[in-house]
Amino acid sequence: MPSALIRRADTDDDIDAVRTLYLEWADWQFRVHPEHKDRILTKFEPASYARTVADLHLIHARLKGAMLLARLDGQPAGCVMYDEMEPGVAEIKRLFVAETGRGHDLGRCLLGVPSLTIT
Repeated sequence: MPSALIRRADTDDDIDAVRTLYLEWADWQFRVHPEHKDRILTKFEPASYARTVADLHLIHARLKGAMLLARLDGQPAGCVMYDEMEPGVAEIKRLFVAETGRGHDLGRCLLGVPSLTIT
């Protein structure tokens, strides 16, 4: 059984892994839904998206936000970001599990749903 680990993306390596997954998410959208290319481009306009990717660590900075990274057998496999709106209330953003990480409940775990024991 694969080993999964989810933690806050605090190191440069973790942040780069989240950026890579975020780019993979956009690529996945275009590959899986080519019929919606124009609609997808409204959300992933290249120049704006590049700025967002570069600034993810600032957009979701502590103390009010965070980026969580899931690794499966040591490889980046999913991520989610959140921003605290008020104490105890957060806006969840940018949840993505790579195709290689699917089927292991990583999405649920990234959301904090207790459906999998993480070792």
